[in-house]
Amino acid sequence: RHEPNRENRLNKVLSFEGFSRYLLDKENYAFINEHTKVNEQEMDYPLSYYFVASSHNTYLTGHQLRGESSVEMYREVLLSGCRCIELDCWDGDDGYPVIYHGRTFVSKISFKLVVEVINESAFLTSPYPVILSIENRCSLIQQRHMAQTFVKVFGDKLIRKYIFDSDFNEDSLLPSPNQLKYKILIKNKKITNIYSTTQIEKQKIQLSVNYRNSVYLSPDDNEEIEDSNDDELIHD
Repeated sequence: RHEPNRENRLNKVLSFEGFSRYLLDKENYAFINEHTKVNEQEMDYPLSYYFVASSHNTYLTGHQLRGESSVEMYREVLLSGCRCIELDCWDGDDGYPVIYHGRTFVSKISFKLVVEVINESAFLTSPYPVILSIENRCSLIQQRHMAQTFVKVFGDKLIRKYIFDSDFNEDSLLPSPNQLKYKILIKNKKITNIYSTTQIEKQKIQLSVNYRNSVYLSPDDNEEIEDSNDDELIHD
């Protein structure tokens, strides 16, 4: 019943696809499937108390050195219930970030398209928060584009600041999954951990010059991107 090819079924053999379906059949799980169902009453503890269904190199469809990247992989893993996905972000040649497995032969995909797909698919199968695990290799200029894209696409879904009074306490705990329903969280290294002070100052000067002398236009819809106060998304 796992083999999709009729001829293989008649010959009682399994193709790679059939074997994969066999391995992923719920009847072969090493645990009781009913225990994976979410009990909403048990979702009031801090987020750090839970195991989170996560995806590594989410964009890859195959081999991590020479495979293809696909925007649709983000849709697929989110619809399957994954709540933490990875975005490997690099400077794009056109001035806008791309996602791919850096320094490999893997194909590149648009950062903006990925964010749009995440926004469309994040909460179709689960209301619980989605964590974007960012591996950020972008320059300050393109990090700014990342921040603007997050704000523009996610809107109120995006957590940008403290949202509960208890967050200001010195011994504060993370909010619970129930408190974060339909919210998107960004996990990203602080800028001081990535760049030296000299590099930061050089890129800030370049960023200032670019914003004075030119207008940033979206390569997709040719709309002007507003110069909003989004630096907090990148380096707190």
